[in-house]
Amino acid sequence: MSTRRTMLTAIAMGVGSPLALGATGSVGRANAAGVPTEGRAADAPAQNNGLPLTLSGGSWPSPHVQGIAVDRERGLAFFSFTDRLVKTDLAGTVLGSVTGLPAHLGDITLNPKNGKVYGSIFWGDENPYYAPYIAIFDPEQIHEIDESPERNPAISLVHLKQLLADRFVDLDGDGEPDGLYATAGVDGVGFGPRFGSTSGDWLLTVTHSQWPDADRDDNNHQILVQYDAEDFDTYAEPYDTSKPDPTSGPTEIDGQYFVYTGTTRWGIQNLAYDPTLERWLMGVYAGDKPDSLNYTMFAVEAASQPVKQELRGVGVEGETLPLAEDGLRDETTGIRGWFQKADVGLQAMGDGLYYLSTNSVVDGQQTATLTLTTWTGDPHAPFAPAEATEPFEIAPRPTFASQDAHGRIKPGALLVAETGLWRPTPRLSVQWRADGTAIDGATSEQSVSPADGRVRRSPSR
Repeated sequence: MSTRRTMLTAIAMGVGSPLALGATGSVGRANAAGVPTEGRAADAPAQNNGLPLTLSGGSWPSPHVQGIAVDRERGLAFFSFTDRLVKTDLAGTVLGSVTGLPAHLGDITLNPKNGKVYGSIFWGDENPYYAPYIAIFDPEQIHEIDESPERNPAISLVHLKQLLADRFVDLDGDGEPDGLYATAGVDGVGFGPRFGSTSGDWLLTVTHSQWPDADRDDNNHQILVQYDAEDFDTYAEPYDTSKPDPTSGPTEIDGQYFVYTGTTRWGIQNLAYDPTLERWLMGVYAGDKPDSLNYTMFAVEAASQPVKQELRGVGVEGETLPLAEDGLRDETTGIRGWFQKADVGLQAMGDGLYYLSTNSVVDGQQTATLTLTTWTGDPHAPFAPAEATEPFEIAPRPTFASQDAHGRIKPGALLVAETGLWRPTPRLSVQWRADGTAIDGATSEQSVSPADGRVRRSPSR
C-alpha cells in the first residue's frame, strides 16, 4: 500500500506584484497570470500597482482605435481598430489579431466572469443599414496575427433584436427608417451592476448609436440597454459567409434607460463602470448644436434610481437617469460633464486607476497609446497621469513555520505562512492549496492541514 503525499502551498497576493509561497519557503515574482517568473522587480517598466504607465496597441493599416479592454488578471490588453481586434500583453507585445471584420467593430469590454472580450459591431454584407450585434472574442483562441474571422472559433456573434427593431422605425412614413430616438446602431459597451444599484450580478450594458442631426429634437438622450449576458454563449453563432447573417440572440432586455446630455455625434462611444467611484463613465464625440456646451464625457452614479417620465423632445415616457452632480455645469441647460477626451478608449481598472486611449497616425498607420491615470475631481481636468510606484521588495523570504527539518508537514498540523516584510506595504490575501487545489475556507496566514490528507474543494460559483 503506497502513501500519497499531499503538497501544501499558500499563495499570498499583493496588489501590484504577486508573491507565491511554496512548501519549501522559496519566493519568486509572478506575472499577471500568477505564473512565477525569474528576474528582479526593478527590471519591469514603470508601473503603478502592477499596471504599466503607458501601453501601445501597435500600428495598423486600419481606421482609428474604437475601444480598449485590459485584463489585469491575465496580463492581456485588447484594442478595437474598427476592422480588427488586436491582442497584446502588458508590455505591448502583439500576441495576435483577428483582421478583416466586414463591418464596424466599436467599443469593447471584458467579461470579468469568463475573460472573454465583448464588442459592439455592425454586421451584415447584404444589409444596407447593418444589423447590431455583440461580437464575443475568446482570447484563448487568438494565436496568430491577421487571423481571418471566417469560421474562426475566436469570434462569435449575438444578434441584438431590440436594438435592430428601434433602428428600423419609420417615423415620417416615407418608407425609410429614421430610428426611434434617432437610433442608428450600437456603440458603447460595458459590464456593471443594474442601474439603481452598486451591488448584485453585473449585466452587459449596450448603448445605441444615434444620428447627430442638428435639426432633430429626439436625439438629446443617451440610450443604455442592459442585458443579462449569462446565456449569451448559447446564442452565439460563428461568422460564416456561406450562411445568412446570424439571427440568434436574446428576445428580452433587462432594462432601457435614458440620460439627457444634449446631442452628441453618434452617441456613447466608450462606456465604463468605475467600481472605485461607483459610477458609469461615458465618453462621446462632441455634438454641434449651438445651444449646448457639447461636453465630451459624462457620468451617472450607479446608485441613482431610474425615474419614469416624459422624454424631452420625444413625447413618450422612459426610464431616466440623472447625470452626476460634479464636473462643469451648463447654466442654460443644467447639463453637467467634462471636456475630456474619452472617445477612443476608456477603462476603469479599480484602485482608483483608469486607462485612457489616444489615437494618432504614424507613417500612414493608426496607433493607440494607453495612459494610466488617476481621478482628480477637478472639473477642468478630471484625470491626471498616474505616478510610478516602486516595485515590491521582500525581506526576509517567506517560510512555513510548521515544517520539520525535512520539509514534511503532518496531517492536522498548524500551518503558519510567514509572509515576511514588504516595501511598500501591500494589501495581501492568502489562499492555502493542496496539490494546487484551493482548500475551502483556508484563507488566513494560519491554517490546519487536512487531517485525512484529502483536498477539501471549494463549492462551485
